[in-house]
Amino acid sequence: MMIFKHMVGQKLFKVLSITCILFLVSTIWLAIAQWQTSRDQLDILNHQLQFYKEQYQLQLATNQNLQDALQEQDHDQIDNLDDDSIVLPAINFEQALATIDNSEQITFPLPPAIEASLFRMIPNDIPVEYRRISSPYGERLHPISGKWKRHLGTDLTCPLGTPIFATADGVIEMTRASNQGYGNLLKIRHGLGFATLYAHLNQFAVKPGQFVEKGDRIGFCGNSGNSTGSHLHYEVRFIGKTLDPQDFMQWQPENIEQLFNKQSYVPWPNLVKQLNRTVNLQLLLAMSSKQPINDIVNQSRKLTQQNKIKKKESLQDFGIEEGGWVTVEE
Repeated sequence: MMIFKHMVGQKLFKVLSITCILFLVSTIWLAIAQWQTSRDQLDILNHQLQFYKEQYQLQLATNQNLQDALQEQDHDQIDNLDDDSIVLPAINFEQALATIDNSEQITFPLPPAIEASLFRMIPNDIPVEYRRISSPYGERLHPISGKWKRHLGTDLTCPLGTPIFATADGVIEMTRASNQGYGNLLKIRHGLGFATLYAHLNQFAVKPGQFVEKGDRIGFCGNSGNSTGSHLHYEVRFIGKTLDPQDFMQWQPENIEQLFNKQSYVPWPNLVKQLNRTVNLQLLLAMSSKQPINDIVNQSRKLTQQNKIKKKESLQDFGIEEGGWVTVEE
């Protein structure tokens, strides 16, 4: 009996020993494999990092060479061009783009092309045939909560299903169906930093990403969300800040200065100057159909380099963000 136990004990010991050895070898092998894999991945990352560093240095050198070349150019000279390849002299291009200086004043009347562009790109006129303004922009007693709260738009009462129209050219940035808050909500992104919002709609007539022109039908008046009756909640924003929509609804071509005086938050001189450059560029491109596009681009770059040394107007002090657009409640 003792001999049998001794034999079994020796056999069990051998089995356990072999199992431990195999387990130890497997563990070491897996560790080595993982280390080798990590090392290979690290080598790949190092190679990629070195490649991006070289590309970055190459880009820096290229940019510096281009900047040095532009600085060495004489802006008073005109490149020698074949008379058959150009219709409008290159000097006229720079003269046209410099028609407005850096002053803080706008000279009226504005050129017709500028006025037409303003009324296409900036919200104006009414978005819906409404019966009355049930709640204007500003502080109000909320009809549902019964508390005083800032109203970010204008409420226009309209029968259910009345068509709603875009008040300026733009792109549909968002359509959001909801039974709460703003209800069925639509937002249009316009040019020059402006945007409009249409809330409590019954239905949408457009989709996100769709480009629309001023006067296009975008939806229908409704009573969705927190609403006590069929109406359109209409907002106008400039780089995220809400403005009084009624000033834009009353804005007419015969009194173009009216909006500029009422909405001083918008940097109108800088806006008109930028729009003037764009309109002049389009005009010159139309008149210079035979001029090589590279020549026009090069002339534009020269002017851009000149403008870098001038005082620049900006919106850095505005500090406005649009992150809370959708979450804003009435």
